[in-house]
Amino acid sequence: MNVLKKLAAAAFLSLGLSSAAHATFIPGTYVTTFTPYTHTFTYAQPGNTKIDWVRLSLFVSDPIDYLPWTTTQEVLTVKADGLLVDTISNISAGGKAYTYELAPDLLSDGKLAVSFSLGCNRGWFGSCALQDAWLNSVDITVETSPLAVPAEVPEPATLLTLGAGLLGLMASRRRRS
Repeated sequence: MNVLKKLAAAAFLSLGLSSAAHATFIPGTYVTTFTPYTHTFTYAQPGNTKIDWVRLSLFVSDPIDYLPWTTTQEVLTVKADGLLVDTISNISAGGKAYTYELAPDLLSDGKLAVSFSLGCNRGWFGSCALQDAWLNSVDITVETSPLAVPAEVPEPATLLTLGAGLLGLMASRRRRS
């Protein structure tokens, strides 16, 4: 019966069954040149699992670009735990979805700080044109899989019994010849 349980567990693990966790913060965050935004996601990793991948998904738009005289050339910088993920240029009024695969070790401490900031394009006469963007949604997806169950190591008495049995077979074979 114990062998059947082990086979069932091995089959379960070999199927690659995994789970995903989502963490989303409230959409509708307005970012300007002078007001960057940072959000820290927290993730509690289930026991006996490993993180396979982390995906950052966001949808960004610039609703002010609907007015023809307010079109600006935004440069949105996206960082995860202080590391540059992407620089998005020329955000449209209709918006666009972006997806990034992040290194699983960024969540090793259970936290992931995602920050968004806008650069300043120098306008006429060296003035700083105000840039803005709307973070319509930001989503973190974490995919985990169970850790492999280590194989059982036979105890010394089992090995001793097996060895004695093999020696007995060898001895009985020598007696016959």
